[in-house]
Amino acid sequence: MASNFDRTFDKNKTEFKNKFGIDWNTNPQLYLTYIQSIYLSTITEIANNGLGQITAQQKETHQLLQHISQTLSK
Repeated sequence: MASNFDRTFDKNKTEFKNKFGIDWNTNPQLYLTYIQSIYLSTITEIANNGLGQITAQQKETHQLLQHISQTLSK
């Protein structure tokens, strides 16, 4: 079973050629750096989105607790 990195490696060969005008195997180190950048960017985006969702849930929970607290104090 191929890893996410392997799938990304194979999927971006054509895009690399279109973007830089050279085949991926002409300069394998440059292609590897390109793929690593895409991979890290994707992981960062996923992490940031996850943290954003956690923050939103925390805010919602905080607001709910404040509402419950206000209701109980009346």
